[in-house]
Amino acid sequence: MPRRTSTSTSSSSTRTTPSMHTGTGTATSASSGRATSGSDSRPRGGSSSSGGPSGRAADSASGADAQAHERADTDADTPASKLATDALRSPCPVACSLDVVGDRWTLLVIRDLFAGKSRFGEFLEAPEHIPTNILAERLKRLQMAGLIEAVPYSERPPRHGYALTPRGRALGPVVDALAEWGLAQFPGTRRPSRLARA
Repeated sequence: MPRRTSTSTSSSSTRTTPSMHTGTGTATSASSGRATSGSDSRPRGGSSSSGGPSGRAADSASGADAQAHERADTDADTPASKLATDALRSPCPVACSLDVVGDRWTLLVIRDLFAGKSRFGEFLEAPEHIPTNILAERLKRLQMAGLIEAVPYSERPPRHGYALTPRGRALGPVVDALAEWGLAQFPGTRRPSRLARA
């Protein structure tokens, strides 16, 4: 009777078992017992190392921050006439005027200047209670726009107040018109003392 020959599987064959974590097959070599993953385990471009995108984004943010500070310093030294004519967002004079005095605080500072106030502490006494940081920023903005100027009143220690320039005094009719409109629209309001009329 002829003998039956069996075919044995080579010890070096490879079997594939599913991976529970990646969903890809893991090939195990029977000869060496080593497992090789079906996916590449090398670090990709999204690494959080300093050379990766995260590191580059941080460097970019730092650079933008430095540029913003440089622009702020440049603006502080830029003549008001240049700031008033550069990069107008609209040909409409109303829009351009609102860019300078159109927030809820700036015209109140102008109002107080017309009423005779000139020092930082006096502006803080207004009934609207403007925050100190906002007042400092608005005074700086008004100086840059050429509407007010710093006026020294003490050398030791050095102290200065603020006064309207001719350009700022030209807002007198605007403030007066707002006061008249407000008196008519909001019962119980009253015109600020010493508010100049046009």
